[in-house]
Amino acid sequence: MAVQILSTYHVGQALTHKEVNNVINIIKSALDTGDYSLPAEAEISIVIKGSGLFAPINIPDNMTPALAAAGKTLVIGREEQTQYGQIVTDVLPIIDPNAPGASGLVIEQKLIGINIGDNNPNVTIKGLRVKGFVIGIAAGFNCDNLTLIRNFITNCVNAQIYVHDCDGVYVVNNVLVGGQFGAVLKFCKKLRVYHNTIYLDGATALNNAPKAGLVVQAERDFPDANSTTAGSTLYCIGNLIYTIGAASVIFYEEDI
Repeated sequence: MAVQILSTYHVGQALTHKEVNNVINIIKSALDTGDYSLPAEAEISIVIKGSGLFAPINIPDNMTPALAAAGKTLVIGREEQTQYGQIVTDVLPIIDPNAPGASGLVIEQKLIGINIGDNNPNVTIKGLRVKGFVIGIAAGFNCDNLTLIRNFITNCVNAQIYVHDCDGVYVVNNVLVGGQFGAVLKFCKKLRVYHNTIYLDGATALNNAPKAGLVVQAERDFPDANSTTAGSTLYCIGNLIYTIGAASVIFYEEDI
């Protein structure tokens, strides 16, 4: 009998699913059987309800290609409420290495707040608070069509966001504070960085040495005149970056 993957899973301290990783394991187990049924909705959402501390999130490598092939996106975010037409942000779940649910994790699983892994296309992370890790949000090879939107990431000693080798990366309306780097986005094709706020003063950076607010680098595989593959495009618009003793933005000559 096919396992039904739901369109929405709720996570909260008073709910059946206490941590996001619990739901990720349920979805992965269903996908691994090869006998599963997907919802009609385009998004498979894991929604964190309420405030409090939650454990680091780890998406296993190679988990989402089957979802992406079916036109689905895995969305991990909080339950958002609006008041007077504005999103209310006074109740935020916090992804924290010292959360009660993190006690059973090994140290390697506590270095990154949200680890999207490798080969996990069609993932969206939105509206989450992440703090106190080495890297806040990380994504590696072939995590294509990645969206990071409206996240508040602070005091991760290396980078608040680190993404590399992806096709289609959208970093929009995030607040990044502290560490050596705000966002490092390297070897990415179709890179969009819009309306982020980044502040680095070195207070929480490794060795108290900030490096750069934003580092962006397109992929290095440039098409020649006979290629049928489109080249990289890189847009950075409307970002507010303030640093003390470090570069605000690093671009690479080949991308300009």
